[in-house]
Amino acid sequence: LLCTLHRLRERKGFMAIGALLLFAPWIIGLALKGHAWTVPSGEPLKVAAIQGNIEQELKWDPEQLNRQLALYRDMSFSSRPVDLIVWPETAVPVLKEQAQGYLDMMGSFATDRHSALITGVPDMLRGLIAFFDLPMSDFARGPEDQAMLQAKGYHLAPMICYEVVYPELAASLAAKSDILLTISNDTWFGKSIGPIQHLQMAQMRALEAGRWMIRATNNGVTGLID
Repeated sequence: LLCTLHRLRERKGFMAIGALLLFAPWIIGLALKGHAWTVPSGEPLKVAAIQGNIEQELKWDPEQLNRQLALYRDMSFSSRPVDLIVWPETAVPVLKEQAQGYLDMMGSFATDRHSALITGVPDMLRGLIAFFDLPMSDFARGPEDQAMLQAKGYHLAPMICYEVVYPELAASLAAKSDILLTISNDTWFGKSIGPIQHLQMAQMRALEAGRWMIRATNNGVTGLID
């Protein structure tokens, strides 16, 4: 009988420890819910994130280029004056050299409004043969020690498309920046849950880092995440 009571006490002890380990993170989380882990680093910024909703089968069609450029131009022209104008990934779907006049014009517009324009445009990697003849098939990664984007006195951590999925990458960029920025073209996901899942991953990165995130997509969900 004494042996049985001792085993019962041991079992209850283990159960109590298990319950403590199970509920402790929730209790600690609730206790620290109101704690401010980060503080504002400056004055608030006004942001316009432009979403063009260009269908995937039209995005790389040369005959649609002028219409796409005009769309982003007109949407930006009609937006309210802001500090940052952000366009999504490959909003300008040609090489930078081919769109230089257009980019200069949009740069002048932003300067006149005392704004900074951030856009996705491909740069050409010279010396490669377009063997497969695929859109932007000569993309290559840049150097790992690239500086953060700087705009209106702030450091912005840029993440393109699915880069926002990786916590370690996002955390390393967040540590050197004031604001998180992600641009994407979610038309690749079609009518799946992909765009919403992509948004949730971006929300998680903002939560982990305690940083505001600007999210501009060609379609899907564009917004500001606190």
